[in-house]
Amino acid sequence: MKISLIKSIEKACIYSEKGTVYKANEKFLNLCGYPSDYIVGKSLREVGVLLRIYFQVCLEDIKDTHNLYIFTKGDMPKDVTISCRSLKENKKVYYIEENTNSLLEGIIKNFDNIDVNDKEAIVIYSYPDCIHLKSNKRYIDNLALLDIKVDDPIGLEPPFPKHVLNLIKKGKSFYKQGVEFKGSNMGLSYLNIEVRVMVGDKDKKYLICSFEETVEEKIASALKIQEDVFINTSHELKTPLNLIFSASQLLNIYLEKDPLEGIRDDMIYSNKVIVQNCYRLTKLINNILDISRIESGFYKLNLSNNNIVDVIDDVIESVSEYTKARDMQIIFDTEVDEMIIAFDVYKFERILLNLISNAIKFSNPNGFILIKLTYKDNFVEISVKDDGIGIDEKDLDTIFEKFKQVNKSLDRISEGTGIGLSLVKYLVELHKGKVSVESTLDEGSIFKVEIPNITVDNVEFNQDDHYHKNKTEMIKFELSDIYS
Repeated sequence: MKISLIKSIEKACIYSEKGTVYKANEKFLNLCGYPSDYIVGKSLREVGVLLRIYFQVCLEDIKDTHNLYIFTKGDMPKDVTISCRSLKENKKVYYIEENTNSLLEGIIKNFDNIDVNDKEAIVIYSYPDCIHLKSNKRYIDNLALLDIKVDDPIGLEPPFPKHVLNLIKKGKSFYKQGVEFKGSNMGLSYLNIEVRVMVGDKDKKYLICSFEETVEEKIASALKIQEDVFINTSHELKTPLNLIFSASQLLNIYLEKDPLEGIRDDMIYSNKVIVQNCYRLTKLINNILDISRIESGFYKLNLSNNNIVDVIDDVIESVSEYTKARDMQIIFDTEVDEMIIAFDVYKFERILLNLISNAIKFSNPNGFILIKLTYKDNFVEISVKDDGIGIDEKDLDTIFEKFKQVNKSLDRISEGTGIGLSLVKYLVELHKGKVSVESTLDEGSIFKVEIPNITVDNVEFNQDDHYHKNKTEMIKFELSDIYS
């Protein structure tokens, strides 16, 4: 008992009972810089959040010795060892001992003197666990510019995508590399990442990382994206224009004949080609304009409470002539006959029609399309499954990006700019939902759309009459790249 008392006096310690701190000694308070009322009476979880160790370990779970970093009231990182001992009556004592770490102390002390230009964002990470120990204001500002939403990165792992994180964690003594980075707003940034590894006593390592946005690479990549857009869009525009031009030439030939009897069916077909490709061009232009409006924040939802089962059933009936033309089956499987949720009917139908259009285009004749409605917790899931050509696994991550095509060859199986699925993603996200895809090459794909199961107040159960009057035209636009 005497030995334990000496240990408590020598080390910083806190005492807890049933998960709540009831005592903290003076040495601990001096170590962390917080007054007693910030610690005593708080839960162990709250103390862990205060010391910013919750990403590394939960105090409640400590049973042996842990080496980690705590952060003082002034955001100063401390290399410590924490151990725990159980007492009587659900009580525990935690011993916190600061480790001698001259390297960390030196890095923090000279942080403001690190020789970099003012444009670089600087951050210090531990290694290999990559705990954020300290950074400059430029780094915090850059997180916002990259559309990374982190209220306070101290004590956390770097909030970067896996490919950037893997680069940081290489652990080489020095390296510099440019990477493409995509923020959550789908915008692209191009960063030069420079990492220096500092090694101290007991093989302690720290990463000094600098990040700088590179204008040259951004311009070059933007030009490449622009080039792809022009190539894809030009090809998509050229195809229907060529068909319109050929059909109009045929009509001229027919009209020059006297009499016109016997060529009526040919004239009707040529006119059908012209009209259908006018729909295709209009759809392309509308999709580009809509995505531009969404990205600019000018595209709004008109939410109303509707029976989503009826809406899906109505869409399936509307596309039946297109599936029958290819001897395809389209099946609707639903768990319920009625499900009233809030969604924008017009925009939801565009989502569903885009997915059905893809399923028809990339499936073989005599195939099937299965549309399934499932209730899951707080959202509903609408899946569109086909037995078509499928998507290669390497293309799944980019399938929803603008102007991205799985097959860019000129003899590809179906036309398209690669903008339809991007529009689907935008429209789903406007509903606070998400879209995903599962696919196996040569076996088929399943696209899944999740929409929150909510209703809105003060909205009657109705649908826009104007919308219904133009529904037939909308179907023709959305499925105009399917030749029946």
